[in-house]
Amino acid sequence: MSHRLNAQLHALDTIIGELRKRTPAALNYARTIAADGYPTLGGGGGASGKNTISDPTARAALNRTTGTGPGYNIADQIQHLEQALRIAGGALGDAITIVDRLLPPPTATPRCSGGAGLDGHLEWGDPTCTNVPDGRPSYQGMCNACWQRQRRWAREPRTNDAA
Repeated sequence: MSHRLNAQLHALDTIIGELRKRTPAALNYARTIAADGYPTLGGGGGASGKNTISDPTARAALNRTTGTGPGYNIADQIQHLEQALRIAGGALGDAITIVDRLLPPPTATPRCSGGAGLDGHLEWGDPTCTNVPDGRPSYQGMCNACWQRQRRWAREPRTNDAA
């Protein structure tokens, strides 16, 4: 299941990248074909005015209202694009909310135990140590510095002076 989600996220990333690349050119082109009321590419080739006299302005108006030309509903198309991006943004925001709910709760940064509770911790331990523990089971919740002190202390021979 996570492979499918990762593939979908990758696909979304690719789509967003393509939108970022293509949108500026598309909007610039939309401005050029709508700037003076009709498409600038092609003119009005064909009979559309009275008595079959070519009228580029009338052809452009007909193209935009009937959906037969390249300049059809440019403003509507841009509005549809904006709406699609709003919907996508909302859906992605919902996805982030779901992911945030699934994340484990934040925890405090782990802190070295300073050797508390281990043999000889009163001699070699550091209860004020704020280092992050190493994480290896052999370190017993201590950072490298505290573990080294504990190891040195454990290697020293002890005499039993309790007499």
